[in-house]
Amino acid sequence: MQRLKRIDLGPLISTYRGRPLSWRDLFLIFLPGTLAVIFPLVYGIWINNIISLRNGPVAASSWSGPWFILAACSTLCLLLLALIRVFHTNIYVSIFRNGLELNLSPVKRHIITWSDIFEITNHSISRHLFGHTIQTKFSIVLLSKKKKTIRLDQKITHITKLAYEIKKYSFQRLFPSLVNEFRNGRWLDFGPLSINKHNISIKQNKVPWSEVSRVYVNAGCMIIETRDEKNIRITTSQIPNIELLFKLISRGIDT
Repeated sequence: MQRLKRIDLGPLISTYRGRPLSWRDLFLIFLPGTLAVIFPLVYGIWINNIISLRNGPVAASSWSGPWFILAACSTLCLLLLALIRVFHTNIYVSIFRNGLELNLSPVKRHIITWSDIFEITNHSISRHLFGHTIQTKFSIVLLSKKKKTIRLDQKITHITKLAYEIKKYSFQRLFPSLVNEFRNGRWLDFGPLSINKHNISIKQNKVPWSEVSRVYVNAGCMIIETRDEKNIRITTSQIPNIELLFKLISRGIDT
């Protein structure tokens, strides 16, 4: 099979790049890292000078050596962090009419057509302080038909807008085939649950659509309310293509 090239993707629509360097990086990465280098280096020099005057250079080397080694290790770690952070500023995801070009690795780029994307899963992690949400980190995971997994997170600017665009173009191609299979009565798998036009199946328990009163998302969970008031909860991050699932569920409930 011929390897895809950028020219095969058609015209460029938009590009989303890595998060640029900012004052936040200076205060949270580079400043603490620099202090981690300077402190053992200065302390090692001070120890070396004091011990050298009292006990000679051999003892001074023995006492100060571990501090110099620590300073050297800290320097290597700081350089590695700096290289990683600089690389993250150069990553990008480009959206074309026929697919995606992803530069997320220093050694390899990915080129994927929209029809190759089989599943898209949303992930959201929230940090709380005194019962209040102070930060929410959003990411999506793409699974291709070749079982290649690609995670896109907030290392990329405007990740939620990027996720919207990816879903828009990939779902346009995926949804019609799902609707056709749904109408023909075939089972469609969405991670921990499956549906067809007659039932929804969760952990091998089948529930007819006539018994389902409402399906909605709340606090990161998909909640299925049944007429006998036995609610079923599933974490949304376990459900691929959840937006398409809701479209199909509405068809099942309306039948």
